[in-house]
Amino acid sequence: MGWNVTATFCKDARSGLAAFKANDFCLAIIDHYLPDTTGVELIKEMRLYKKQTPSLALHSTDLELHHTAREN
Repeated sequence: MGWNVTATFCKDARSGLAAFKANDFCLAIIDHYLPDTTGVELIKEMRLYKKQTPSLALHSTDLELHHTAREN
């Protein structure tokens, strides 16, 4: 018996917020370093719509990875 999990991947905060508004998620796992804002700012916006959804913002400690993600 396995977990029945479906993941939704979004490339930036704008598309993530749109997906969040359109769906009923039980958990949001968000990268802190998004191309258009931070994960913390996105969570603040999400709280305006559905305050009960648990959220987790993660970030990488590899600075080279961070700069590469910002450039793409």
